[in-house]
Parts: sequence; C-alpha cells; structure tokens
Amino acid sequence: MVQKLSSSINQTAAYIDTLKVKMDNIAIRSISTKVEDELIREIFLSKGAGDSLFHKLKSSFFLALITTSSATIKADIQKSANEILIGDDINRFKSQYFNLNSALRVNMILYGCEIELLNAGIKSLKEYKH
Repeated sequence: MVQKLSSSINQTAAYIDTLKVKMDNIAIRSISTKVEDELIREIFLSKGAGDSLFHKLKSSFFLALITTSSATIKADIQKSANEILIGDDINRFKSQYFNLNSALRVNMILYGCEIELLNAGIKSLKEYKH
C-alpha cells in the first residue's frame, strides 16, 4: 500500500507541475485578462484538466486515508481532502478554482493543492519505518 500511495502522490504532483508550467506560459505572454481567462477555462473546463486534477487528487487522498491506521491522522487527511476538493463536489471544484481566475491565481491554487497532497502523504506515512 505504501508503494501505491507514493506512486499516486508522485504522479499527481508531476501532473500539477505540468499544469503550473502551462499557467506560467500563459502569465508571461502579456495577453489581455479576457484572453487569459478564456485560455484557463479552455484548459481546465473544456479540455478536462480540471476533471483530471480532481480525480487524481481524490485518488491520492483516498490512498493516504487507507494507508494510515491512526484515527487522528485520518481525520486530518479527510479535512484537507474536503477543503481542497470542496466537499467532493467536482463542479464546485472546477468553478471555484478555474472559472474567471488569472494564471497567477490558478498557479497559487495549484501550489496549495500540491502542498496539501504532500502533507497528507507525509502524515499517512508517519507510522511506517524504513
């Protein structure tokens, strides 16, 4: 289970990193706010990156939950997952994070998602020794 969790977190973090690069590329292009908003909505809402991110995060958080046996750690991980995934509501997740946001704000959201995911993995693995 530990290997599965590690793999899932690494793959999700790598996916987030590719999305951050896309946002960096949009941010440096000196385009109008309207065009920037349209590009972000196209990537995350039309082309499915928002759906993919949601499902990857959900899967990784789930693995973190089932990897630990500590009720306290499970509660912490569940709280993080609920906050990031907006109560497991994919439509609210996509709308709140990727509808009418700048590339910089989306990048900050992505960093926040990645930090919470990595923290969940660290918490989940606390009881395991190498």
